[in-house]
Amino acid sequence: MTAEQFISHAIPALHLYDTGESALLWMNLLSVHHLPVVENTRFVGIASFDSLHEGGICSIGSLIKRQPDTSHLCVLNTQHVYDALKLVSEHQLTVAPVVDTDRRYLGSIGVKELLEVFTQIVNVQEAGDTIILEMHPNDFELKKLASIVESDGGKILNFYTTSLNESQLMQVHLKVAGRSTNAIVQSLERFGYSIAGVFSDAKYLDDAHDHYNQLMRFFNL
Repeated sequence: MTAEQFISHAIPALHLYDTGESALLWMNLLSVHHLPVVENTRFVGIASFDSLHEGGICSIGSLIKRQPDTSHLCVLNTQHVYDALKLVSEHQLTVAPVVDTDRRYLGSIGVKELLEVFTQIVNVQEAGDTIILEMHPNDFELKKLASIVESDGGKILNFYTTSLNESQLMQVHLKVAGRSTNAIVQSLERFGYSIAGVFSDAKYLDDAHDHYNQLMRFFNL
């Protein structure tokens, strides 16, 4: 799942000679707030909807010169697509530019593609219940968790982690399949794990689809 595999060819690159007006037209047409900028084939930065609306922008070249450097806001084609998710999340972007090791621009990943990646992470299509654990990062051992789940006839279908910065703890979301989620939860508690929540398959799928649809509506995709 490299970044290059998720490039959307529907997202154009802006050139230094392009006008701010044409860039805004493209952004409105594609429902994005950012577009990559190239000089010949080299990625040189990102133009944003807000910066173009500040006024006095005759060309994309003048924008690149006057705004803070954004040439680092990209991912390598060989990086995992999760790094593209991290990039757009940390910098609140609506596209993730993809380059090679020579910084040649290869294309961009759009929000729609990244949302589809997110649905793969949470594995919303496969049946199973979700158990959320809270623990210190040093206590996270996937092999041990898998052993506990399997001892009760279950199987871990998917997992992901989130940080709880205020308490220096992490949450581990386990999507499991098996005869009895209750038995798995009881076994985890016996081993000292703190259970933050248990979601049935139907509810978790409904919630995941609701969040996905809300995000899609937010980005007008």
